[in-house]
Amino acid sequence: MRLLRGLSGKVLSCGCLVGVYETYEGPVVTTIDARGAGCNVPEHRRHAVLSVPGPGTMTVSDVTEEVHESRS
Repeated sequence: MRLLRGLSGKVLSCGCLVGVYETYEGPVVTTIDARGAGCNVPEHRRHAVLSVPGPGTMTVSDVTEEVHESRS
């Protein structure tokens, strides 16, 4: 997966930094850009793509809604 451009970013309650990116293939993905020092969520690995909601996580649809709202 190759990232085309960054659309948004957010710090999760666990301290992890996530970024929302558009890919060259078209889909928008949410990835962990930096893991929080106190994060206990095993799925929060650097560069991991988030897709399943869980404690302290955010899905692509959660973030893309924020992006669309901010552009309105």
